[in-house]
Amino acid sequence: MTNQSNSEQTQLTKESLFNALMQLMTFTDLNDLSISAVTRKAGVSRMAFYRHYNILEDLISEHLNDIMADYQARLTKDKINNYELSYTFFVCFRPHLQFILNLQRSRLTGMLFDKLVSFVVSFSESIVCVEECPGKVTDYNIRFVVGGFFSTLLAWSQTGMKESAEQMAMLVSAELAKHISGIVN
Repeated sequence: MTNQSNSEQTQLTKESLFNALMQLMTFTDLNDLSISAVTRKAGVSRMAFYRHYNILEDLISEHLNDIMADYQARLTKDKINNYELSYTFFVCFRPHLQFILNLQRSRLTGMLFDKLVSFVVSFSESIVCVEECPGKVTDYNIRFVVGGFFSTLLAWSQTGMKESAEQMAMLVSAELAKHISGIVN
């Protein structure tokens, strides 16, 4: 098998495992699921699971990393204002409604919050704040802003994401402007 076909097989296995996990989590709490149930649903062996992951939460963590990588890639294109920052956030999460609902159902939204905080901390070098803050205040500000995005995302998900990304960005960006003036790349 060539490296490309190995890579394609790995990607297919990971997608199958993640999709199976999401289908099962629609009705079952993650804590009540076994790796065997997920691999059976995915049609792959337990050995294939353990080749890529240690625990089921690793699938969720990897998916969150993929979403955050997409968000970062979209943000690093040009100078971005608060509306575009907010709009891009909602555009990136919109396709993941069921994933977010599954996290809520299994009480795993803390994983999402932690990923968002880590992302903003690593991305904070590019953020232009309304006023300069000492380190500890900056940490609190990051958590404050992330908390707003996080809770808004959860509420938006619970309503089935009825509003468009544009509508959500308009709602959030006005409040965000009180803390962040933009992003420079």
